[in-house]
Amino acid sequence: IRKMVSTKVDDTIHLAWIVRDATTSIYHTVIDPSQPGVSQATLVTDTDSSLLAINAHADSIWLHWIDGRFGRDGFMPTNTRKWFSAEFSPSGRLMETLVINTPFDNSDWAYSPVFAWTYGSFEVLAWGVAIRDIGRISKRPIQFALLDTETHTVRMAEEWLSHDQIIQEAQRQYTAHLRNHPVHGLSPEQAEECDRWIDWLRKRWEMPENPNQLLIRPSGYGTKNTQ
Repeated sequence: IRKMVSTKVDDTIHLAWIVRDATTSIYHTVIDPSQPGVSQATLVTDTDSSLLAINAHADSIWLHWIDGRFGRDGFMPTNTRKWFSAEFSPSGRLMETLVINTPFDNSDWAYSPVFAWTYGSFEVLAWGVAIRDIGRISKRPIQFALLDTETHTVRMAEEWLSHDQIIQEAQRQYTAHLRNHPVHGLSPEQAEECDRWIDWLRKRWEMPENPNQLLIRPSGYGTKNTQ
């Protein structure tokens, strides 16, 4: 077992887990603390999958995962992993399985980071979008979707949240945190100090994966041997 998620509805606990052996499989079961034993686990999928979350609503349970079954059917490399959502009854019966991002959208490969929140009768879903330009894969945008658990309809956000927007918002919140939460015994950070931190963070983000590439030898070329 590589990962396990659970949620509680009424007096029962819904449990899902992923097993990786010859295949990658996701199982689901229901536990009633008032009853002895555990009900028989249900195989949800046996394809190359990544388990995400399981959330409870008044009349249903929703299990989310990234499914790689399209990879074995000849789809393009950026179109092999899709977001799946399955509805279970409170008793544990599988009701319906939905593919959230359409299989034939070649630009929409569901990838990390991935999130699933419950909001009223909706499931709010978000995932990284793998794009064809492999050079930009580390700067993938975020796609949002609303799954209506009552009508079983999905509404996709019209635009992606870009990588630059995410970084800018993170910098804004970090700056606000520094300015509003001074450390005991130290004077609050001045605005210009925070601005310098933003510049530092921006440069830090743009650093190459190998930091030795930034260490220049006295001769002015090559990299420094840190061994």
